[in-house]
Amino acid sequence: MGISTAKGDAGSTSLYRGGRVPKHHLIIEANGAIDEAISHIGLARASAMERRIRRIPAGMTLDEVFEFADLPPPDFPVPIHDDKLYAFTLVDQLEYRVATDDATAGHLAWEIQGWIGGDFNRFWWKNEGEAAFEGTDEGETETDLLYSRLITPFWYAQVGVQYANEWNRDDYDDRWSGVIALQGLAPYKFELDNSLYISEDGDVTLGIETEYDLYITQRLVLQP
Repeated sequence: MGISTAKGDAGSTSLYRGGRVPKHHLIIEANGAIDEAISHIGLARASAMERRIRRIPAGMTLDEVFEFADLPPPDFPVPIHDDKLYAFTLVDQLEYRVATDDATAGHLAWEIQGWIGGDFNRFWWKNEGEAAFEGTDEGETETDLLYSRLITPFWYAQVGVQYANEWNRDDYDDRWSGVIALQGLAPYKFELDNSLYISEDGDVTLGIETEYDLYITQRLVLQP
């Protein structure tokens, strides 16, 4: 019985970067020496760690295990960087409607929201409104300032205040409201933003907003 490679064995071997060298070449010998050294280093590290590890006695509770365990040294690297501060801004709508004749005015409309914080606690802000220009001066805005807390993997509970104002050429009106909201992602990727407002006059308003993205292409999205 004979064993041979696809290209035959003439006492040479291929290198990773191309080319062939004899099997007794210094490169092959160096590779073997490096592999052997790595194996010895790994064995030495495992033996050293084995001597440092304190065996946990059987029958201990979880709290007792935490008390028994040693704290890592001060220079031990942080295994997970999960306490960083992040910021996010999303412009859902920014449009300008041009006036069609002298009797109408151009309108600017916007809807923007964002947050700053970590994975669990965030300061969330939302602003939307519209304003008319070129002749009549009128418009309205709503600004929510909320503390947001992650309560499930896809849902945030929010509490805060809202400032809303409305104006025209002859009048200006504004109000403050307390806000309790629930915002998150429902099954089948429906984005929900439900808010309960209680104004300074005692009026109660419930706002429900639902969005769903229909991807026509990878870059073209229809949002009903």
